[in-house]
Amino acid sequence: MKSTNKFRMMALVCCCLGAAALAGCEDNNGGNDPVLKFNPAQATVVAGATATVTVSGGAQPYTVTPGDAEKATATVSGGTITITGVAEGTTTIAVKDKNNVSATLSVTVEAAPETLTFDEDEVSVDVEGSVEVTVENGTAPFNASSDDETKATATVDGTTVTIVGVAVGTTTITVTDADDVTGTISVTVAEAAE
Repeated sequence: MKSTNKFRMMALVCCCLGAAALAGCEDNNGGNDPVLKFNPAQATVVAGATATVTVSGGAQPYTVTPGDAEKATATVSGGTITITGVAEGTTTIAVKDKNNVSATLSVTVEAAPETLTFDEDEVSVDVEGSVEVTVENGTAPFNASSDDETKATATVDGTTVTIVGVAVGTTTITVTDADDVTGTISVTVAEAAE
């Protein structure tokens, strides 16, 4: 009888130890791959803009530490890292999970364009006529506005700026991209030829 109780007690202890070990394993990595992985594997962002990278593996919550905050900063929410470009160059972002499993994300920060450029920056258009100008750089979506809509108006579709002549005279079309970089197009509106 004593022997049976002893055996039952040992079996119970073994079960408890096995369950504790299993729980410990689950706690270490949340049941996930303990290696941190990034998608994309390296980040590229324009100075003044943001880019996102997905982190997987390990166990949330994640923490991020910029290698050089003068080049790029970063925040993390769930499995999404948001990187903000500060200045042109390269840097890294150190990422850790709740169990201190870590990995390093490489970041390239590209210089923001100083101004938008176009295939034509001076155009002539007839009254009630139209002309198209293509934006050559910058970040979509683009927005266009006329300094004087009584002379000409402008709309944007993708990278194409369509300028419509309203009345004889001159005006300037200002195009702005998603990063608030601007460029201008000089417009001369002439009477349509008979």
